[in-house]
Amino acid sequence: MKGRCSHFLDLLIPVFTYVIYQWDINENLENCCNLLRLIENVLKQCEKGFKQVYIDPVVEVILKYIQKPKVTSICLDILDTLISIKKNQLHYKIEPIVNIFNNIINSYIETKQSKEVVIKTIIILKRLEELLDPYLDIIIKTLCRLISRELNSEIKS
Repeated sequence: MKGRCSHFLDLLIPVFTYVIYQWDINENLENCCNLLRLIENVLKQCEKGFKQVYIDPVVEVILKYIQKPKVTSICLDILDTLISIKKNQLHYKIEPIVNIFNNIINSYIETKQSKEVVIKTIIILKRLEELLDPYLDIIIKTLCRLISRELNSEIKS
């Protein structure tokens, strides 16, 4: 079934992204989560057959909702799936992704948000490998701040 469906499943992405943009995530949290999971499932079903033209709408949805704490983990899962199937086509979207990841890590440093989200973020950063080369200075600074903060909190406890 996977092979037969993958030829048209990605056609659902514009519909899903349109619908999710119409909803207020605070009022429709469960529906938004379900729709985000559907987007992730479409990516998994299509794998390498996922069309380049639909990468932008998926990344835009991720960038819009990833900083909403209730859906951050789902957005990271979608991004991780997208990286696993279309990493080389993401090179032009790396800068906003790096900026969002830095915001997530900095937010954790300042407010002690979910450690699991930060770990997942770092794992995804690692998977981006050579695409991160132009942004290493930014990433290294942020990771050094994170390590310093963690060391300071370990010393205090």
